[in-house]
Amino acid sequence: MFAVFRKYQFGFVAKKYLAKAPVLGQWMPRIRSVFIENDDPREALNAINKGIEYINDGFSLAICPEGTRSKGPVVGPFMKGAIKLATKPGVPVVPVALNGTYHMFEENGCVMPARVDVRVFPAIPTAGISRKEEKELNDRIEAMIRSGVEELAALQS
Repeated sequence: MFAVFRKYQFGFVAKKYLAKAPVLGQWMPRIRSVFIENDDPREALNAINKGIEYINDGFSLAICPEGTRSKGPVVGPFMKGAIKLATKPGVPVVPVALNGTYHMFEENGCVMPARVDVRVFPAIPTAGISRKEEKELNDRIEAMIRSGVEELAALQS
């Protein structure tokens, strides 16, 4: 992500346990990342509100809508709440398909260099959309990313 978006500053939405990880736990808050605990709805809402505050201040957040690392080339199910970070403040969503990230860690259990192919889709506006349109947008983005990953995987074959 940093190689593709090197001209932009952005943080991440990440699971709370990463806050305790060496190096990442200190670095991520400095780049305005948000740690979220999905098992605690009140804490999750606080994290979402903190993310919206960052967005309203002009910063961007990268969200991995699967909510976990991919263990292989198949895209997992998307978490439905991820889109709220864009729709609440009415900012555009830039869908990004990544293929090959699982080669970087999942295969060996340690960080390794790997080929990762990326497809960046055009930004999608979210300002003023209804709840119904939000659900449709979530489904549309999921379909875009899934097809993008499949296209990228075909290129690697």
